[in-house]
Formats: sequence, structure tokens, C-alpha cells
Amino acid sequence: MALKLSRRQSGDKLIVERFMYTKHYSLVLDRKRCIGCEICKIICPKEAITVCRPTKTAGQKLNKPTIFVDEKKCSFCGMCTAICPFNAFELALNGEKWVPVLDKESFPKLIHEITVNESLCPPNCVECEKACPFE
Repeated sequence: MALKLSRRQSGDKLIVERFMYTKHYSLVLDRKRCIGCEICKIICPKEAITVCRPTKTAGQKLNKPTIFVDEKKCSFCGMCTAICPFNAFELALNGEKWVPVLDKESFPKLIHEITVNESLCPPNCVECEKACPFE
């Protein structure tokens, strides 16, 4: 049983925590890395992740969707951390990086390789370059 559940915003990061007697779980979503692809929402077994899509306004650039994690539903399984192609999620147990679904080998280890079909991109678009967490 959790002693305390918390969700807070710290700069560009959403931090979800579960404090127990001997363990401290934390899930951090780096909103700068997240592009709103919704893969995390699709894979979450507890349906703890929701996406708030921005409304379209004529003549304005569309913002990225905003991801929320429900601290009451999240089981800190690490599925979102393992699947995110942009490494936007980081899961820790007692301050140490930890992905239980990979440690227990219950989820295949993915090689994060992304291929962009540039023929589908608008001319002079650099959004992928801006969002890419790798150099």
C-alpha cells in the first residue's frame, strides 16, 4: 500500500511518484522530448496515460499534444519507458534508473531506430530535428 502518491510539474518535466515504506518509485516525463505520438498511451496496461490534443486555430501553428499520467492508475511497470522512441520517460526505483519489464525480460528490448520518409514532409520542415533527443 502506498503511503503517498504525487504528481507534479517541474519545469518541462511531469513527475509521478509513489512513496512506500521502503521504496520510492518515480516516473518522469520530459515534455521537451515528447512529441505526442501516443505510443505510451496505447501500450499502457493500466490506461494511466491520457493525451490532451490542442485545438486547431486558423493561421496558428499547432502545438504538441500534452501527455498526462494518472498517479492513481500507474503501476510503474516501465512499459512507457521501454517503448518511447524519444526516451521521454524515465523510471526510477529509490533513485536508480529501472525498467522492470526489461529487467524481468517480460518485454522485448527495443532498438530505437527511427526512419523518416522525407517525401511525406513539408518543404524545409525541421520539426523532427528539433524534437530529436539525439545529436
